[in-house]
Amino acid sequence: YTLKAELAEIKEQLSAFENAGGRAQRFVKLTERYADFAELTPAILNEFISKIEVHERDQKRARYAIQHIGIYFNHIGKFENELTQLAEPTEQEIRQMREEIEEAKKEKSRAYHREYSRAYRAKNIEKQREYDRIKAREYRARKKAQAAATAQ
Repeated sequence: YTLKAELAEIKEQLSAFENAGGRAQRFVKLTERYADFAELTPAILNEFISKIEVHERDQKRARYAIQHIGIYFNHIGKFENELTQLAEPTEQEIRQMREEIEEAKKEKSRAYHREYSRAYRAKNIEKQREYDRIKAREYRARKKAQAAATAQ
């Protein structure tokens, strides 16, 4: 009984392997057909890609957030190899990316405020100079009055 079950299992694995080989061959033929294209058209994309999975963002309502995307190709499914595994960030890399994003946000805010302050000062510099002159005259007048009061 176990030999028959094992034989059936092996046949099933063999047929799955042969089927996978056929799918891979069809994908290779497809890539050979579009090996050198001048423009990426929707028709080409539809022939290569069966579905695209866009996962939830790790932070809601955030402008900059990490989001995983899975691309499934026709004939072979989701393509994974050593390079795609290396492309998956670790927790430490995700933390570092978040810190870089936060620092970029802060720097953008600082640059905005620096530019705003520069434009505000340039626009109001004459008003500020006139105000400074008036205050300087008032200060000199007070000092002169104090000096005159102490001299008497």
